Amino acid sequence: MLHDNYIHKHNLELDISGIAAGDIDAFENVYRKYYPSIFRFLYLSVYDKAVAEDLSQDVFLNLWKCRKGLDPSRSLQCYLYRAAHNHTVNFFRYNARYCELPENELIHKAWLPDEVLDSKFLHREVEKAVQSLPDSCRSVFILNRFEALSYKEIADTLDISVHTVRNHISKALYTLREILQKIL
Repeated sequence: MLHDNYIHKHNLELDISGIAAGDIDAFENVYRKYYPSIFRFLYLSVYDKAVAEDLSQDVFLNLWKCRKGLDPSRSLQCYLYRAAHNHTVNFFRYNARYCELPENELIHKAWLPDEVLDSKFLHREVEKAVQSLPDSCRSVFILNRFEALSYKEIADTLDISVHTVRNHISKALYTLREILQKIL
């Protein structure tokens, strides 16, 4: 197991060095490995498949454009998630400034019992609740609960303290509990 981790880390460093040197094959290896998780992270942030695909492509395009500045000793996973987070924040800033966003739908307090049991309904309500979290809180929550990153990994990725990560998770769980309690 320890040997496998060493080989994985060594291969990743080779891929990062290869990308920095302009090696297309190394870039394709990294793209194939990380695209699904970066896309999932972005989709859970914006809840729009087309936008998540565009933002994912932008993350990898920027990786290629900035390849000469890559440091093989730094975590590529942290770099990619940080870039995805930044793209998400920029997306929301742009939309808040230049696009007219629809008003948030109010969550109705009275639902039929059959609807509450409907898993698709619950899934939509959880998505809405997660979407209602502040940007930084939502990113931390998604990285922890959907991408299974530890508090330390999230802190390194987003360049924040572990204490701040704990606070964001606590705030997210409290907010989600409050919102979802109204419909359950």
